[in-house]
Amino acid sequence: QIGETELDALRREMAEETGITTIDNIHHITMLISKYRCATNDNQQVGLIFSVFGGTTESDTVTLSDDHKEYMWVTQE
Repeated sequence: QIGETELDALRREMAEETGITTIDNIHHITMLISKYRCATNDNQQVGLIFSVFGGTTESDTVTLSDDHKEYMWVTQE
């Protein structure tokens, strides 16, 4: 979203995609540059950069959005 920080986007996306609203110990892991390109609202082609974060939550309840079929909990190791 325009004007949104990375951490604001992380929290928003987590809430939208999983229903989890409390995330602690957030830390940046890496960034990935994608070869995938997509069109903006004004039909400009842009590339994507993915920021990968880690964190913890006390929540064990995940409510997936319709965009997803399954999930798994993982550790950074």
